[in-house]
Amino acid sequence: MIGYSVLNFKNMFLKLSEKDEQMQSNKNNSFLVSILLMLSLTFTANINAQNLLHNRLQKLEQNQPDKVEAVAKRYSKIFKKNPVPYYFLSKDQLRKFSVESDQLKQQKNMAKAIKYARKSQKYGEKDGFSNQEEWLDYRDTIKFTGYFYFKETTLIDNNLDLESKFYRFISFEESGYLLDRDFIFEMPEKNKIEEQFYGLPTGNEFSDHKTDEEELKMLDLINEERKRLGLSTVEINFELSAACKYHAYDMGTQNYSGHQGYDLGKDGRVYFANLMFERIGQFYNQSKLLTENISGGREKAKFAYKGWVESKGHYRNLINPKNRVVGIGRVYIPNSKYGYYWVFNSAE
Repeated sequence: MIGYSVLNFKNMFLKLSEKDEQMQSNKNNSFLVSILLMLSLTFTANINAQNLLHNRLQKLEQNQPDKVEAVAKRYSKIFKKNPVPYYFLSKDQLRKFSVESDQLKQQKNMAKAIKYARKSQKYGEKDGFSNQEEWLDYRDTIKFTGYFYFKETTLIDNNLDLESKFYRFISFEESGYLLDRDFIFEMPEKNKIEEQFYGLPTGNEFSDHKTDEEELKMLDLINEERKRLGLSTVEINFELSAACKYHAYDMGTQNYSGHQGYDLGKDGRVYFANLMFERIGQFYNQSKLLTENISGGREKAKFAYKGWVESKGHYRNLINPKNRVVGIGRVYIPNSKYGYYWVFNSAE
């Protein structure tokens, strides 16, 4: 649609240019030509701006996630009706939601994620952004995350209004909300494939209490840094480590990376399986869960640790003063995307 509009402006510009040659004395036509040229350039600039915005924010999301919110907010003020900044703002809030353990902060993160997602969907309908596969995949993610959040949260204040906004969003702002029975959860067949897990773990997986040499090195690196900062050291908890190993193994065998759990379907797509705290709770429920870090592609503890330390958010998780016990899991999955997968959990 945008390309067609630009072409129309170009044709009109050429026609007026020809007429202008015949009527050079007519300044009005010259003025119209200038206006049409400016409009044509504006449309082209909008297309380029959207691509540049997306690439810029995506790179920031991958390399400096803690800066996404500030930069995307700045862009949203400049390009008020561009869906891209709101899309990345929503993703950033959902990321914070998935690692947050405080219920009130979770509620705020969810509220912002829904608010920005609704804006992205609204403005994205005009230029086709809301029909792109990337947006539709994210829409499914926030749909399932929100669904389980509202089913399980014990908070009441502000949640009724927030829940209605969520259902309006997943119903494409229609007046009738989707009910539980209207939710279609796409899941692969229940038959378990050898060496893969589906759905919610039982908590009995990886319960052999084995800790390999590199996992112990990771613990030493974390405690050395905590001592340097004057913080108390942390101890390994085997149940928490089992949860870490499960998630590391699941990411490698099911071909995904993230804090939520997914299952790999026979069609090659991954489907939502479980929430982070829901999954960890199957293994460990002795004290309050605090954080989770994940890493891929690094065999040695010193390299996985370096990657976490160089990321502000991951580093804060390692040195959280509230940490008392931790879980550390490293697994190697041949022929997987990253080979080695690391997961770190902490609790009070």
